[in-house]
Amino acid sequence: MIGGFALAFQRLKQARAYRLGARGEEFMGEELAKVVALGYRVFHDFPGGPNWNLDHIAVGPGGVFAIETKTRRWRESLPKRKDNEVVFNGQELQFAWCDDRESIPQARRNAESLAKFLTSSTGEKVEVQPILALPGWWVTLRARCDVAVLSGRQVAGFIKVCRPILGEAQITRIAHQLDQKCRDVEF
Repeated sequence: MIGGFALAFQRLKQARAYRLGARGEEFMGEELAKVVALGYRVFHDFPGGPNWNLDHIAVGPGGVFAIETKTRRWRESLPKRKDNEVVFNGQELQFAWCDDRESIPQARRNAESLAKFLTSSTGEKVEVQPILALPGWWVTLRARCDVAVLSGRQVAGFIKVCRPILGEAQITRIAHQLDQKCRDVEF
C-alpha cells in the first residue's frame, strides 16, 4: 500500500514539473511574438533528434537564435542567496537552493546542432546564438559567456538590439529549412 502512495506522489510531482515547464515555454512563445513585427520568424519545439528538441528558434535581421527555456519552481534559499535571483558566475547557474552546471552546455549544444543543420541544408555557413531563458527569475551576471543567460522578459529586448547581419533572402532560406522540419499547430 505504501508503494502505491509513493508512486502516485512521484507521478504527481512529475506532472507538476511538466506543467510548469509547459507554462514557461508558453510564456517565452508570447515574449518572442514581440520580435515578429521586426522581421523575425519564430519556431517552437524544433525536433533536434529522436529524443530532444529546441524549445524556440528566432530568425531575423539580427541572426539566428536558439532559445533554451528553463523554468524552475522557487524553493527555500540557501544562506546568503536571494529567493528570486539566479547568479551566473561563468561556470554554473546558482539558484537560491542549488547549482546548475547542465543548462549552459545544453544551450550551447543545441545552438551548435542547429548551426550544423542549417549550414548543411542551406549550403552557407550559419552562426547560431545560444540563449538560456529563465522565466520568472532575476538574473545576475558575474561573468561573460558565449551563451546569453537572460530572464524570460529580457529575451525579446536582447534580440531586438542585435545589429543586422542577415538579409531577407538569407532569412527566407533559413526559415524555409526550419519550416520543413517544424510544422506545429499554434494555439
